[in-house]
Amino acid sequence: MKTILSICLSLLTMASIGAQTSESPVGAAQHIRLQTSETVLPPADLWTDVFTMDYSLSDVSGESHGQSLVNVGIYDGYCDLYKHIYSGTIYMQGLCPQLPEAWVKAAIANEILEYGVMPGSIEVYAQLKISLPQYLGHDEQQGDLYLTAFDPTTGESLSEVDMEYRPFYNTINNLSAPLCIGNSPTEKSSIMEYTSLSLQFDVKVIEDSPAGTEFVYSRSGGVVKEVEKLPGNEDNPYEITYATQTGTINIVFGADNKVYLQQPISEMTYYSGWVEGTLSEDGKTITVPTGQYLSYTRSFNMGVQMWMCRYDESLQSFVADRSIQEVTYTIDNGEIRLNGSSTTCGLGCVNRAFGLVYTYLNGEWLQTCDYESVYTPFDEEPLEAPDDLLTDTYHLTTCYFIAEWSPLDVDVEIGFNDDEVWLKGICQYLPDAWIKGWRDGDKLVFPSEQYLGSASGVPVYFKDVKLENGNTVVKDMELIFDGTDTYTTTDYIFIVTAKGTLEYLNYYMGATISKHTDELVEVPEGITTSFYTFSYETVLDEEGTRVEAHHRVHVGYDGNDVYIRGLWEGLPDAWVKGTLTADNLLVLSLPQYMGVYTDEYLGAYPIYLTAFDEQTGELLPELTFCYKRYGSNGGTVRFDQPSLPISIGICKTGYLGLQDFYEQVIANGEPTGIGNNYQYATTNTHSALYDLQGRRVVGGTSLVNSGPCQKGVRIMRMDDGAVRKVMVK
Repeated sequence: MKTILSICLSLLTMASIGAQTSESPVGAAQHIRLQTSETVLPPADLWTDVFTMDYSLSDVSGESHGQSLVNVGIYDGYCDLYKHIYSGTIYMQGLCPQLPEAWVKAAIANEILEYGVMPGSIEVYAQLKISLPQYLGHDEQQGDLYLTAFDPTTGESLSEVDMEYRPFYNTINNLSAPLCIGNSPTEKSSIMEYTSLSLQFDVKVIEDSPAGTEFVYSRSGGVVKEVEKLPGNEDNPYEITYATQTGTINIVFGADNKVYLQQPISEMTYYSGWVEGTLSEDGKTITVPTGQYLSYTRSFNMGVQMWMCRYDESLQSFVADRSIQEVTYTIDNGEIRLNGSSTTCGLGCVNRAFGLVYTYLNGEWLQTCDYESVYTPFDEEPLEAPDDLLTDTYHLTTCYFIAEWSPLDVDVEIGFNDDEVWLKGICQYLPDAWIKGWRDGDKLVFPSEQYLGSASGVPVYFKDVKLENGNTVVKDMELIFDGTDTYTTTDYIFIVTAKGTLEYLNYYMGATISKHTDELVEVPEGITTSFYTFSYETVLDEEGTRVEAHHRVHVGYDGNDVYIRGLWEGLPDAWVKGTLTADNLLVLSLPQYMGVYTDEYLGAYPIYLTAFDEQTGELLPELTFCYKRYGSNGGTVRFDQPSLPISIGICKTGYLGLQDFYEQVIANGEPTGIGNNYQYATTNTHSALYDLQGRRVVGGTSLVNSGPCQKGVRIMRMDDGAVRKVMVK
């Protein structure tokens, strides 16, 4: 989604940004003396905000100080931080109290006065040049009025007055000479004179809960979304879709008929701001001015503003309709309904950029709006456990998905009240929320769709989901007890925003809830190991192409226990353990914890040895190798496991494999194929190339210009026995 949260550009690496034109306005600032009969007319698409103006002035009544509000907008903004250049035009409305609708125009000078990086921001001072005189219009009492300035020493008319503009702090101040409002464009006939001016814009976002009585309502109605099309639609990569609103909205009814709505756009709940409205005297209508800010980010000097947004056929998208200055809601029998909306005109948000850096984003629709919204009282309450409930602390470990898979390890509480069982902490967003279930033999059963509470204005429910014949089926969650201190489920656990939907905040791939943490295999002190070769097939590409490969492992024996080190090259020092049985089998119990793998991009992940059924995808509780001794005096040892894949994964209750091994053989012999022709050398250079069928390619070992028979994807065997996939050119 195109929001200010997804803007990852560094201000210091931006070469140039233009808002309205494709050409960079790098020439000198233009100071054009306006025709004395022309009033300033701002562009129709100018975005403005209300600045507070502090002033000192003199008039016939003497000196005075005061404060007023003026509209300020920046147009044609441009910046080049490499060259220290700013330019653009600023329009100000409200400088003249006699003609409050009159506009004044000023140019941002190209050269930056000062530049320096300050903590958390960029400090820039640019000159703002007001060309003079400017005709303000005709007042019935005062006649024609002009904005002028005169040299304080000589009294001569000035062609311009400078002010200081700080675009990262939204301030305009420091007049270079007094500004006059009078009846002549050239003669000093001042009705009033500003001796100082200071304009400041502070973005108003209501972040704290307002005083009053707060109610929670369920949302319903329609949602318009702009989503990305499938690849291949580069000319128009987005399309408009429609959905149903879900979740809740908090509304506060305060004093003086004030009403406040939190997160008024259903798909924009990550902006937690409130908007303010007014309740009619009869209590039936709420009126909310548009243009209110839901969010402001200081580091980008950008905000998010609420408007009614209308579909533009030429753009095939929605744009803010700034002619709609307010929206109304009707209250009827406890329900609150949004008026004046449809599939082509809904309540949405746009980006607002202040200063000059991100002005190209000004007015950008944030790809969603609500229509025909209906809010009904929400009456669900989260469960509260009995006050006298005794609980034990367990560790919940799993992998959860939001935009990518991540490990999760949190503490949870389990308590029993006769056959009732209570579980607290299954939801990251609401760690104090409870779900309730019952005992069923060696299982704990928790019904799905229990309400957990509200997180940032969004209702949160727990839901257990199984995959059956490729379909998702909502079930009760069953935690299987292992007889000691651990409960496990391999179902998906969804944290959703509404009943009857899988619109999730996140979901887990199964879960293990245990009183103990994962422990590494304990290896007997002083165990003697020997080099073995682990041969296998592994997946080459996303199409599932398998190739033969192998690498060294260390194998040691302690009675009937077999210890293997280096099964996965990502953790070469990790051990796994199996047990030899009387019928010549090597049995590895699963899953086995192998340690933590740290990746520069992925971060730190726990790693487990698992195995799974290729048909059902279910994880298996153990893995069995056939154990053979043969050759002279039984000196050749071989463990074969041809039927089931081994998976090195980041989750012990679901399949999230980093690497899978098929057709595994662990042996100390010297077979003859790519998977088992091992001649170890002291230097790790490559000794042979093989094709994807494991056949040796004849014609030398060079990877470049080695003849047509070697070109393509090849398997390269190293002198130490390891294999690598390479592209021969």
